[in-house]
Amino acid sequence: MEMNPEVEEKTDKYSLVVLSCCFVLFFMMIGMVNSPSGLFIVPVSEHFGFSRSAFSLTISLSTLTCMVINLCYGKLYRYAGIKKMISAGFIAVVVGFLILSRAESLPVFYLGGILTGMGMGVGSSTTISILINSWFSTRQGLLLGVCSAGSGLGGFLFSRIFVDIIENQGYQQAYFLTAICLAIIAIPLIVLIKEKPREAIKLQKTTIQAPRMGYFAGFKKLLREKSSVRWTLIAAFTFGLIAHAVLVATPGHLQVNGLDPVFAGTIYGAVYFALAGTKILIGWVDDRFGTKAAAAACLISFALGTLMLIFCKTTGMAWAFVAVFSISVASQAVLAPLLAKNVLGKKSYREYLGMYVAAVTAGISLGVPIINVAYDIFGTYVPVMLIYIAIGIFVLIKLLPQLRSKAELAAANEERAIPAPAQGETTNKRVAFGK
Repeated sequence: MEMNPEVEEKTDKYSLVVLSCCFVLFFMMIGMVNSPSGLFIVPVSEHFGFSRSAFSLTISLSTLTCMVINLCYGKLYRYAGIKKMISAGFIAVVVGFLILSRAESLPVFYLGGILTGMGMGVGSSTTISILINSWFSTRQGLLLGVCSAGSGLGGFLFSRIFVDIIENQGYQQAYFLTAICLAIIAIPLIVLIKEKPREAIKLQKTTIQAPRMGYFAGFKKLLREKSSVRWTLIAAFTFGLIAHAVLVATPGHLQVNGLDPVFAGTIYGAVYFALAGTKILIGWVDDRFGTKAAAAACLISFALGTLMLIFCKTTGMAWAFVAVFSISVASQAVLAPLLAKNVLGKKSYREYLGMYVAAVTAGISLGVPIINVAYDIFGTYVPVMLIYIAIGIFVLIKLLPQLRSKAELAAANEERAIPAPAQGETTNKRVAFGK
């Protein structure tokens, strides 16, 4: 989205500091907090005699809380701002992991899961997307991909560290170490991060803000008036629904096809490792060719990758599957913000981006149970995989006409650009509710 031209030249140096903060935020909040969470299911359940499904509710509550935070993100953003939200998020997640390290009953574990979910909600792609949008006028897709890659790298690194700690020192020490690391990184991150360039803040003070519409009322208005908002939101939900579910089913399906269980697990991990590169790739495609091309790349790679998985019976095809399918999985973190940016005005983007991230989370939460229930019914993942391919193709066909091309976005940004008023001139009015 656009930045005032007078601001752009003055923010280059500190913008790199903000970009580094975004990478670290995703590296820690998602890579350290979320990605290794499955490693704790077996040791905690065996230590206390819980059923795995009962303890897994800790992770489900964390995900649900993250989704709720994103649903209300714009409302929180209006009243608190990003710096205060990040501060509260770090406090919640540190306290959450301290509770998890001492918990001895399921309700206490659930409380810890809710608190960690609050931290993840604040540390999601919503926050880094808003910061990148505020500090950079070009290459926003690429920069979003670079920062989002932090979650994959963090997950890859911390999963290996925590496996060793859990085995040799116990899961309590792994939880406690997480709390300490987050507390240490929180202080410099909160100090360094700035929501907007100084010149943008000055410019905002010189504009007259129209009365704001209620948060949810404003979003309902957007949904009623713009089919592009409706279809991009449906697309965000669909990306979460289909891509993550097929990924979760990958190890089991490869074993059904006769591949070694250890190799199947390696392929599963390789997809996550490849995400560091494919997230950057999707961001670059958006910058270079537009959001239509990025969306098409994600959904076409999903269809091709899933078909490859269905017929995969050799190691060579399995590695080819990693290269293709990892592009579609990158859509969960990168594409939803790009879709929102394409159809929302700058103000609406800041306030309602969280709705798109929540839609992805809701899709993930629904897609995995559906594909597992289908396996119990049919004894194979293939029918649901084929249905997911059909859903993806249908949504892509409906989505593409709703998205604006690069030329259309550039023209719209140029029309919306309002220069700062010269001394003695009447101040221009600016409506806070985005077009």
